[in-house]
Amino acid sequence: VTITESSANPDQKDSSFGVTGLKLQGAQCKNNELLLASTIMMDLPLTVLKWVKASTETRVSKLTLPVYLNSTRTELLFTVDLAVAAGQDPHSFYERGVAVLTSTALN
Repeated sequence: VTITESSANPDQKDSSFGVTGLKLQGAQCKNNELLLASTIMMDLPLTVLKWVKASTETRVSKLTLPVYLNSTRTELLFTVDLAVAAGQDPHSFYERGVAVLTSTALN
């Protein structure tokens, strides 16, 4: 997963695709890295998704976050692996319940 800093459409020649309108709840993302923040939710300008075969060496420095259908968090769609910024405790993101939401509607 790559989270861009703007909604500009990057060149996607590697079978990836871009999604707009996602929200990150409980943290913020800067330079494609997760940071704990006091904000409740942030809009993600453009998220580039690419399905890759999992390997242990690529997941070591990444945090697995759930992607939910809406803010009720009853429908898990899939999970994404994101890098954690230097100096951040990965366990703290789980304690805060950090997640990606596709919608803030409750129905």
